[in-house]
Amino acid sequence: MPGITARLAAVLPLVVAATAVAGGTAAADGHCTDIGNGTVCMSVDDTGEPGEPTEVVSMWYEKHFGDPATVRFFYQPRNFPPEVRSDWRTIAAGEVTSWRELRTGSDCYGGGLEVQGGPEFYLDKYPIC
Repeated sequence: MPGITARLAAVLPLVVAATAVAGGTAAADGHCTDIGNGTVCMSVDDTGEPGEPTEVVSMWYEKHFGDPATVRFFYQPRNFPPEVRSDWRTIAAGEVTSWRELRTGSDCYGGGLEVQGGPEFYLDKYPIC
């Protein structure tokens, strides 16, 4: 099935990709929540056909100010538990960190950001359908 293979080859590099970028602005297509010292966002994008890996769950955090923090993202598909968590990463003020994961479709997702040794912040829009 060349079509499926080509689509997967294009999307698989997104699976569990994490980046930290100095400066910049978070993309505007997500559902975002202001957590006081920055903004946490999540989007769910359809990428394929039924029965194939069909969605990319993207999360990002833009830290506006404050001391560096170690954080990780989490989300849960409503009808496919359990919760999924990213690796821990450290972010400083003025940076953006992101995480993407390929999923076989769910109808709704909820998620947020966990601060190591601190609170969890949930997106205001919960779940994203």
